Amino acid sequence: MALAEDPDKGWEQMAPFFLHETNAYGAWRAQDDLAAPFHSVTGADELRESGQYRVLTPGRFVAELKSSPQPFTQLHPLCGGMPMELAWSSLRLFEREVLPAFT
Repeated sequence: MALAEDPDKGWEQMAPFFLHETNAYGAWRAQDDLAAPFHSVTGADELRESGQYRVLTPGRFVAELKSSPQPFTQLHPLCGGMPMELAWSSLRLFEREVLPAFT
């Protein structure tokens, strides 16, 4: 899960790194016949439709967390070798717009 002011633009920027991660781990999983959440996919559209990786606005994420009986998040900002500044942009949105909704 990652955050962006514009989820479509965020997805476009982050998808190559999501793809790298899922395809690398998916290949290892298949090679060793292991149970894991990663599967090789052919492209960004297929990966996005799977829901395995999501890019949300901070407001939507806050709404999802508040509607959950047990809110939880796990951030993975450097997923698939994501550039540092792109990772920081997601983390800054979490810091500035998500955390204050819970304090």
